[in-house]
Amino acid sequence: TVKAVFGMTFIDNFVTTPFIYFPWFYAWTGFVKGQSWDESMHELRSKFKESFVACCAMWVPGQLINFWLVPRQLRILFIYGIEFAWAIA
Repeated sequence: TVKAVFGMTFIDNFVTTPFIYFPWFYAWTGFVKGQSWDESMHELRSKFKESFVACCAMWVPGQLINFWLVPRQLRILFIYGIEFAWAIA
């Protein structure tokens, strides 16, 4: 249903991404770069808005298409395609 599609997209992009994905991403990349926890979290705070806008520009349409139009058995493959585009963008 349309309600389910928008609900899954909302949870993925406005709950999981800012509260789980971004903190883990910046903590891990900070660790790899030899940054302290505080330095990593400072980088998260300073880059959050730019990162979140870019993420939403790519992933909100991608997830809407994925949950609405892509057959369940092909969703992981579709997401990998978006992930590849995200990684090279």
